[in-house]
Amino acid sequence: MEIHNKNRPLKFGVAAFLTFATLLIILIVYIIGSNQRVFDSKYPLYMFLPNVQGLESGAFVTLSGLKVGVVGDLSFSRQDEEQGILIELKINRKYAPMITTSSRATIKTMGILGDKYVDITLGDLDDPKLQGGDYLTSITPLDADALLNMASNTMAGLQGTLDNINQITHAALSGEGMLGLLVQDNTARQNLVASLGNLKRITDRVVAGRGSVGQFLSDTTMYSSLNQTVGSLASITGKIERGEGSMGKLVNDASLYDRFSRIATRTDSLLAKLNSQDGSAGKLINDKELYDQLVNLSKSLNELTTDFKANPKKYVSFSFF
Repeated sequence: MEIHNKNRPLKFGVAAFLTFATLLIILIVYIIGSNQRVFDSKYPLYMFLPNVQGLESGAFVTLSGLKVGVVGDLSFSRQDEEQGILIELKINRKYAPMITTSSRATIKTMGILGDKYVDITLGDLDDPKLQGGDYLTSITPLDADALLNMASNTMAGLQGTLDNINQITHAALSGEGMLGLLVQDNTARQNLVASLGNLKRITDRVVAGRGSVGQFLSDTTMYSSLNQTVGSLASITGKIERGEGSMGKLVNDASLYDRFSRIATRTDSLLAKLNSQDGSAGKLINDKELYDQLVNLSKSLNELTTDFKANPKKYVSFSFF
């Protein structure tokens, strides 16, 4: 009985030691698993994103790739009438001067397993530094599903392009179309080569300053003459716009235009009357019978005048007492 009582304190001590050791191991595992340094002073910063892409509490936070903290709580929130997730970042306080209002935070993927973490860019040291409780400017990460959809659409477009290339190649090898004609017909190829040769000779002549086009490109005097001509045209059009000269007055003077319009109207009316058989002039122009009578009358008068000159006694007689 005494031996049993003596072993009781020993058993109690062993149990207490094992309990303490177990708690210590659990604490160590928690600290290691949560990527936290217990004795470092930390301050909170926040991110707000519509989707955290699988980011979990305890994931580490980096500043330009250097570990500076861990992800704290994640909770649903609402800001500016938008729903999303509020992300707490526990940052080592000694890095606070390098995280400023120009810093940007984004969720990135590490390794093949796709573990998520938060990376913060270095801010401009001249900008105000973020204080505890401030919000980092967050960059929404690309969704993996969106990337897969983009890749799928790209592959579909690429497949369509390859199909088109295959059709073009098949048509060319079959001698269809212009490309097929060039591939299969030696004469067509020779004609194309000859055309390209002629085009090269023409461009060589132009570059050398030969011919009208070559002189225009190479001769500065021709350019000067053309420039002067353009300047003269600009001066003439300027005078016309300012109402100078006859043309300018004709273009800009409304009263002169009205007078011309009235003259044109009267001329049209006169021509219309001449075309009709109203009036003597109209009948003279349009009545063939009257015209013929006038011609015959004129002819008769001419004959009478001629005969009168030849035989005046026939028409005039004198008698004296």
